[in-house]
Amino acid sequence: MCRVRDPAVVVLMLPFPAQGHLTPLLHFSRLLALRRLPVVFISSSAHNRQAKLRLQGWNLASFPSISFHDLPLPPFPVPEPDPESVIKFPAHLQPIFDVSDMLRDPLDQLLGSLAASSRRVVIVHDPLMSYAAELGSRYANVEAFAFRCVSAFSSLSFQLNQRRDPKPAREGLHLVSPEGCFTKEFLEFVHRRHHAVPLTAGEIFNTFDEMEGEFMEKLTEMPRYENRKIWGIGPIFPIQLTKRSDPKPGLFNWLDMQPDRSVLYVSFGSNSSLSSAQVSELAAGLEQTGKRFLWVLRAADRGNIFKKGTRPEIHLPEGFEQRVRGSGLVVRGWAPQLEILSHGAVGGFLSHCGWNSCMESLSLGVPLATWPLHSDQPANAQLVTEVLKVGVVVRAWGGGAEEVVTAGKIEKAVRRLMADTPEAEAIRERSAKVRDAARGAWAPSGSSTAALDSFIRLVTRA
Repeated sequence: MCRVRDPAVVVLMLPFPAQGHLTPLLHFSRLLALRRLPVVFISSSAHNRQAKLRLQGWNLASFPSISFHDLPLPPFPVPEPDPESVIKFPAHLQPIFDVSDMLRDPLDQLLGSLAASSRRVVIVHDPLMSYAAELGSRYANVEAFAFRCVSAFSSLSFQLNQRRDPKPAREGLHLVSPEGCFTKEFLEFVHRRHHAVPLTAGEIFNTFDEMEGEFMEKLTEMPRYENRKIWGIGPIFPIQLTKRSDPKPGLFNWLDMQPDRSVLYVSFGSNSSLSSAQVSELAAGLEQTGKRFLWVLRAADRGNIFKKGTRPEIHLPEGFEQRVRGSGLVVRGWAPQLEILSHGAVGGFLSHCGWNSCMESLSLGVPLATWPLHSDQPANAQLVTEVLKVGVVVRAWGGGAEEVVTAGKIEKAVRRLMADTPEAEAIRERSAKVRDAARGAWAPSGSSTAALDSFIRLVTRA
């Protein structure tokens, strides 16, 4: 329930109902709460529960000014993911995306109540929930801001791709093709939802000037940002973690026994699954490297992760776990990624390149092996490998047509990333510089500190 009682300014945080969107908005809630703003995190009961369950790095109980308000949702289909699908976009989540329209009316009621008792109501919403800005425009004391859960580089790339004569985000870079990044149904959904984004007063990105300043500057030159502000306020998670969980028995005990920077962390995020053939090739590739690895092997999230039912098991090659015992650990199900990447034993990350994963890895100085599957991931992979040059390519983006990446190709990329070679050492040095820049962004005179100050001054003005 909403615990706010007649505040001067209250912030409503409205995420899109998917893991990669819930987490960053909850982290941003912490930043606002640290500045003494009351925050109400609003979603369905299942997604509020999911956000709290998977929170990492800080203790929610230490922030009593953050409350949760459940908005009612009618029943909706919860299909299983299809790991054998050619298009890796999580089409099985489309029913929850569509039914999130039903949050509109209860959100309007909450807005009306708070607008009547507060000097100002601030809505920070995911762009895919832009009807919040439309509802807010009905009230004189309600102001809406979009929080983009993608990189500035990928946002710019998508917008450039929509032009008749598209040019790259930077001279000398090819423009990543959006072909195969989304399903037709999702693109139609985005078109319906984005019509109200221009009603927002500005947009917040989980990034910082030292890493993506040039791309945020180019975004301000795009027509849709005329008379609208952009803030780079990141990394939004606490770089110095104040809490560590251990939901998987032995996971951190195993990491504690490994040498510094020796372990390759392998994970493909919350919303995608690899085909059975690809799982076999990945297992073979990891085994052939002889390198230490921690592999989070799981099926993609369903639209309601709490729905009961037996999930199909993902099979590894016979005897694989016995053969790699001691040097490799397979963890099934969800794992605390931020805490894993913060561990000193982790020296590389084989990733799908979702933006949360990239920001966590980049800000903690962990180089990446890039394997994009859908959405903004191909552009993020380009940012990592061609712009920042802090990673190597495992799978190059070729327009989405599914291909099984061979064990040999995987082995080669992992060896390049984790080896003691001049190339790998240069990647590690550049990664360390990005990590130091991320920490500097939150120094008292840092760019993210200044951006957050700017945002707070705007929303709390008299």
